[in-house]
Amino acid sequence: MLPGRCPWRSHHDYERHPDGDIAVTGNYVPDLKGILALVEESHFKICPDVPFAGWDVVLSADENLPVCLLEVNLSCNFFRGSFDKKMYLDFIDDSFSKLQSLRLAADGRSS
Repeated sequence: MLPGRCPWRSHHDYERHPDGDIAVTGNYVPDLKGILALVEESHFKICPDVPFAGWDVVLSADENLPVCLLEVNLSCNFFRGSFDKKMYLDFIDDSFSKLQSLRLAADGRSS
């Protein structure tokens, strides 16, 4: 393991999906805009006060239900992503500070 690397970090690149040997490289997600709209609408309806969540979406061959939300992950991971760590941590800190202020205000206490 390289110095400074997390032992649980994902470090593989798939050309085929490991569950079913389906080609990943060269394929695309159909109606990605529609899927994003479904996820955004669901997020705003189900958990509007949660600043960051990961949504698992199922694409099905069933024409009656071609897209389905499988689950929402409220403690996401960053195994395959890159991000500005300082910006993310500042965002999380600001979000939790705001939530704490709202909680205290709802309880009739000040922060």
